[in-house]
Amino acid sequence: TNPYKYVSKCDLFVCASFAEGFSTAATEALIVGTPVCTVEVSGMKEMLGENNEYGGVTDNDEKALYHGIKKLLNDSQLLDHYKKQAAERGKKFSTKNTVQAVEKMLLKSGFTYFLPMHCVERLNAAGTEMVLVEEVAIQNLVFVQCDQIEPIIRRVDGLRAPLLDTMTGEPAQIADVEMEMFMRLLQTARDQVKLLHDPITKFVHHPRVRVKAGLFEGVVGYVVRILRDRKLVISLGNMALAISGIHRSLLEPIES
Repeated sequence: TNPYKYVSKCDLFVCASFAEGFSTAATEALIVGTPVCTVEVSGMKEMLGENNEYGGVTDNDEKALYHGIKKLLNDSQLLDHYKKQAAERGKKFSTKNTVQAVEKMLLKSGFTYFLPMHCVERLNAAGTEMVLVEEVAIQNLVFVQCDQIEPIIRRVDGLRAPLLDTMTGEPAQIADVEMEMFMRLLQTARDQVKLLHDPITKFVHHPRVRVKAGLFEGVVGYVVRILRDRKLVISLGNMALAISGIHRSLLEPIES
């Protein structure tokens, strides 16, 4: 279930897609320091450089890709060079850098926004003691004042910067009454809450329950098995969030 330990040991990551949006797999290869050889599809020039500074980009056909792979595997010095470049380029895709880039864009544009953060315990740089550090609470989630969303879409030049409602495809709008629930989510442990890519309507056929006690007392959701674990899936607008770590003894069934 963890491909990164294998990808990190590979000599080369090859992307042979006919089309991509922005290849997550190629990005992850760079993050673990594995060189990338790819055909030219959307996002690769931005990722690897217009002149192949951080990896090999070939024309989108079998023969060009074959020669690109062969060139890298037959030239150990070039492959070593791209290993170093991959590790360097991978640093650009850290969560911290991504968050800072979004914040910079919002601040520069004068938009009103709220980036949900929470504090977690981490070892200090010396590895001698635990310290509290501030981290993004839920990945890919930034609240922006509703009447400013359209300018963001235009300004980001085609990128889907705002979180989109999975049912309508429009920028998600969270009702004020649901913000109390969101504030509870910020108190959860790291990785306890995941933002799902499916609309909440996908889960309505699962058992419907109410939380009887604890941080989420009174919350209604659906019990869903995700990757072998039972999770409580709740709605935030039309979006779905999966919460783990709620014991079944705290859940009571309710009629749909």
